[in-house]
Amino acid sequence: MAGNVDKTQYEKYEKLAVFIMPYVRPELIKTYNNFIKDRQPERFIYENYIRETIPAEENSSYPKSPITLQDMIAVSTYIALSQQPVEEALGTYREFRRVYKRNLFKYVAEEIKTPDKMSPRNPKYLRKFAELKVAIAGIERSDEANTSIEAIMQDKYLEIDKWRSDTSAPITDFAFLGDRPVKQIANCFIYDLTFESITIIINNFSGSIEGFNVKFPTDLTNLPIIGYRSSDIQFEALFANELVFMDSYNFAPDSDSDDMEGKIEVTLNFKDLPANINKENYQQMLAKYNIDMSRHERDLDMKDREIMTQLFNLINGDTIANDIIEVNIKNFTKKIYNVRVPKAKHYEDLDKRLHKLRNFDYKITIRNKNTGDLVESSSIGLLSYLHIGYETGYFQFIPSKQWVDTYVQKKYINILTDSYHSIESHQTKGIMMILQRERIAEYSKGNSSKQFNMKYWRAHMKLGKMPPSTLVKELTKHFTVLKEKAIVIKDFKFVSKNSVVNIEFLPLDHKELMAYDFQSKALEDKSIIEVECKEVTE
Repeated sequence: MAGNVDKTQYEKYEKLAVFIMPYVRPELIKTYNNFIKDRQPERFIYENYIRETIPAEENSSYPKSPITLQDMIAVSTYIALSQQPVEEALGTYREFRRVYKRNLFKYVAEEIKTPDKMSPRNPKYLRKFAELKVAIAGIERSDEANTSIEAIMQDKYLEIDKWRSDTSAPITDFAFLGDRPVKQIANCFIYDLTFESITIIINNFSGSIEGFNVKFPTDLTNLPIIGYRSSDIQFEALFANELVFMDSYNFAPDSDSDDMEGKIEVTLNFKDLPANINKENYQQMLAKYNIDMSRHERDLDMKDREIMTQLFNLINGDTIANDIIEVNIKNFTKKIYNVRVPKAKHYEDLDKRLHKLRNFDYKITIRNKNTGDLVESSSIGLLSYLHIGYETGYFQFIPSKQWVDTYVQKKYINILTDSYHSIESHQTKGIMMILQRERIAEYSKGNSSKQFNMKYWRAHMKLGKMPPSTLVKELTKHFTVLKEKAIVIKDFKFVSKNSVVNIEFLPLDHKELMAYDFQSKALEDKSIIEVECKEVTE
């Protein structure tokens, strides 16, 4: 296999292993320490798994530096997931475990069920165990000395049978593992470790080898597109060659000059409307297609942002080549609304929000205030396709070209999954990701802190009308949560009559540097849309 190893891809698994390690069950680590580490099974794993995947130095039959459990995780997940998608690989290794457990169980089953027809090669584990236990009991003069050999064998058999039936129990929990051949001990451990690692990837990393990070597009953080609070948009029907519904608002982009002004136009596209709508028939057509423009549409808010986060993180090396990404509706709803059993209201709300992401498009223009000249223009779309199949239990979507480009060009904000999921409030998460971008950017410059005026927060959170005292109170609440949880913020302080807040960032530790692929140049590249904003003018 070594000659076919994709080294760039393998490096992803080496990184992944670092983040899988903390989740590995203690009993599996105990097995590693008791049966694998610095023993013959470790050598077997090296010779037959690690060296076959990562060539050793020439003329070296055994590594000069110790191999670790982390190395084994990297190699085993690489082997498994290079061959199959993660869900299929889980099924494969679940079956491997079942077969191995069945074969090991046969030895003890023969001793109990067919003792007269045992294979000559049967090691008679139960009898040897029972005889030894009785002998020790005799020496210690305990009551067990009077227990029959057969009774002890039966009890041990029932214990092992329970292990065999427990699908969560590792192969290496077999009671007589240490008496098995080196090859079998090593293989059993690798199968257990692979199954454990894949399970962690599914349960903790959203089924992606990149899932130890949560990602969010930088441009959707820099621009005032998502509101801190839920609010309404009153779209106006406009006619050109077709009917469009549009709203717009202004913002002030950050630049070296105050001569720039920005405008964001939000377009609502009803994809099912026919093209032959005009001023005379549009009311009739709206009624026909059950579109009520008398009510306000809801603007994108922090719950929408969470949905966008989860959708964007489904774009990865495995799915990017697919035309359509498929998502389990129930599992997705549980994650978004943080409920164990979603109700009808959750599904209905999710339905509205997903269609909103499909139907909203944004155009951003930057002009010179004095001349009116167009400086730059960009468009943002979120979803190119959406289909919700409630009967099948899945919805399908195609991310916009901008989202795909953002992923490919790595123009997104990263934060460790553990940190992200430790925060419950969608608002706090939104502020956390804004600060994370600033934290990493400042780190690239050798800085550990930054000063923010209140205009910055009003702009990025679309809070132009919030009273100053209320804004300070809201920010304090969220900053305090982040500080107490030791995420992004080390400390903060409002100064200059609460017009400015000084943020002292936590330094990036080695895991974060690894997770974020830290490169100064990349971090200075702000987004597809090379603008920042100061304040929304409503």
